[in-house]
Amino acid sequence: MQSGTHKEVTFSEPEVTASAVELCVHEDEQNAPVEAAARVVEAESGPAEKSEQSSASESTVEPTNESAAESESPAEPSPESRQKAYQAFSETFGQTNQKSSSTFFQNWANTWDRKLKQPFNIAYFMVSTAAIGAVSVLWNLPIMWLIVGVFGIFTLAAFRAAWSYRVHPNDFAVTLPDWSRHSLRTGALLLPVPFFAILLAQPLAYNELNEGQRLFSDGKYKDAINHFNRAAALNPQLEQTYQELADCYNFAYDHQNSLIAADKALKLDPTDGAAWASKAWALNKQSKYAEALPAALKAVEFFPESGQANHALADAYFNLGEYDLALAPATKHIEIHDRESSALELRADIFDKLGRSAEAASDRAAAAKLD
Repeated sequence: MQSGTHKEVTFSEPEVTASAVELCVHEDEQNAPVEAAARVVEAESGPAEKSEQSSASESTVEPTNESAAESESPAEPSPESRQKAYQAFSETFGQTNQKSSSTFFQNWANTWDRKLKQPFNIAYFMVSTAAIGAVSVLWNLPIMWLIVGVFGIFTLAAFRAAWSYRVHPNDFAVTLPDWSRHSLRTGALLLPVPFFAILLAQPLAYNELNEGQRLFSDGKYKDAINHFNRAAALNPQLEQTYQELADCYNFAYDHQNSLIAADKALKLDPTDGAAWASKAWALNKQSKYAEALPAALKAVEFFPESGQANHALADAYFNLGEYDLALAPATKHIEIHDRESSALELRADIFDKLGRSAEAASDRAAAAKLD
């Protein structure tokens, strides 16, 4: 029985040893030190010690394997699973980014629509209404008041919408397609822009006008003409510019352009006596006395205290042979401008035609002293 038992044990020992060696051979790289130690022990120990060494190896290996198993991290994912995970992450990140961007613009649009849109509309349409009204007055364009009324309605609609009452075409029993609504809104926003530009140009126009008047007073007629033309370009409806320009052209001996400027001034204001006087003066200088006479009469009617108007009337009457009628405006001119030698010389010529030589000589002597 003992030998049988011994044989059984002896038979099992090599088996266990082989199993231990086989286990060590197939151990993971993490157990490489243990495997090397087992092999060294097996080589150095004799057959009798193999079983003990094997037992020791088993006892040593088993705890090591257990501790390795305990400390071992989860299995590393395969390349396919890594690729799928990366793809899923990329898709999720992209969707999140897109959603974040979309949300930002959506929030901005909502903020604009709820908080900024109607205050902007109110301010813009109020300023537009005022600008168009001012241009209507400055340019004397009554038809523009229709546009002023339309923009006034836009302003009221913006006020109504600002108090949480939405203005919709359905409120007026009107149904409009999207393109029509967009076109109307774009037109409402862009239409006032030229009026803003016109208003901004007004101070520049008056600056040019004032500079032209200063140069005209200094006798620099050509420079003054340049500034008057700039003022007219900045504000074509500034009537005073054309009147000053007509007078300046006369002093520069450009009577044809003086007539053109005077006609523009009178088209804007038919009651401008100074423009009528400039026109009569230019016609007299072109020897068109029959045309100058009605213009001079208009000048005296609308501007009786103008020395130029009375001089133009006296000159027209004189050259038409109406000496008796010429004497009164010539005398009026002297009363207004008693320091002008041309007024005295014209009346002296009239006195000569009337046979009043002594009075003519007196006027010529006074004119000579002024010269």
